[in-house]
Amino acid sequence: MNHNQPRPFHLPESIPNQPRKTRKCTHQQLNFMPSSPSTSPTIFFNKQSMTTMFSAAVDKLSPCTYVTLAIFFILVFVVKTKPRRSSGRHKLPPGPKPWPFVGCLPELVRNKPTFRWIHGLMKEMKTEILCVKLAQTHLIVVSSPEISREVLKTQDAKFASRPSTAATRIITRGYLATALVPLGHQWRKMRKIMTSELLSPTRMRWTYGKRVEELNHIVRYVHDQAKSPVDIRSLARGYMVNVIRRLVFRRRGLGGPKGSGLMGPQEVEHAEALFTIHAHLFAFCVGDYTHFLSFLDLEGHKKAIRDANATVDKYHDPIIHSRVAQIRSGSHTEADDLLHLLIMLKDAEGMPLLSLEEIKAQVTDLMLASVDNPASSVEWAFAELIDTQKSCGRNRQGGW
Repeated sequence: MNHNQPRPFHLPESIPNQPRKTRKCTHQQLNFMPSSPSTSPTIFFNKQSMTTMFSAAVDKLSPCTYVTLAIFFILVFVVKTKPRRSSGRHKLPPGPKPWPFVGCLPELVRNKPTFRWIHGLMKEMKTEILCVKLAQTHLIVVSSPEISREVLKTQDAKFASRPSTAATRIITRGYLATALVPLGHQWRKMRKIMTSELLSPTRMRWTYGKRVEELNHIVRYVHDQAKSPVDIRSLARGYMVNVIRRLVFRRRGLGGPKGSGLMGPQEVEHAEALFTIHAHLFAFCVGDYTHFLSFLDLEGHKKAIRDANATVDKYHDPIIHSRVAQIRSGSHTEADDLLHLLIMLKDAEGMPLLSLEEIKAQVTDLMLASVDNPASSVEWAFAELIDTQKSCGRNRQGGW
């Protein structure tokens, strides 16, 4: 007899009053022992017998059963992840009718540019507030000054947080910075440091001389290029990157050879990496709206963000590590830039307030927050002056 096979058994029709003799079997066999005449018989299965029975049951399943089980588990997942409705829940603003599961993602991908499609929907539906469902996320768009004040001022606490995306998670090293961090303890900690130490009126007066010095550089550069065209976008971006590098690192360049323009090759690579991050920061990514597809990089945004962030870290990390070592050794004691201030911050017990990862994340945050908006404002201002001939002529006659 093969003892590896479970022995078949049959339940008796009636249990006698006399206790039955216990039959002991090996651990590879089936044990049938009624515990007492008044209780049900206890059946023990070993691991091998259970595996054999399960495999036999699975082999008997038809393909239709597999499809049914898959649909069942998908429906359970959707029901579990769908937000529950309460009896006092307010209605959402008007918007296009979404598709099941994916919402309006197909329309968003098909209609480019997105802002024109959204403005067309608002004009078609004659509304100043629109709700577009993108998979599991509701996108709210407002175009009225009154509703904008309601969102940004009256209900500011409810809308103050930042969305959690794959790009922001990579850039902030796990949400350790300020501008791109969701509302919480870490955001409050870094915001207090920014307002009291780095962006206070006293600190702005302290950086005035450095900003004026960089402005003199750009004026001389434009004067030297008086007989040739000047690229306003490159000029504004180069100025802002040089200013923030001087304020944070106390240097205009990154140690490479000087180029013929405002920046050398290394400075240009650093600036291009910063603007690449800006281009992909809040760009549309399917994984940010459909969490079960977040492991896929369908648009290549994660790779672009990681490559650009690695380029930025390539220039930032050696400077930060060197400065930390200098301060700890006592060879650098003068607080002459923002990096020194971040390193020297202490808590109530006299310990460093910020970790090395927090310092790196905040330095990148400062760089990203400083280079884009001012440069874009200058570019837009010149574009408006060129489009408006009267204003351009008046400014040429009366001076700027």
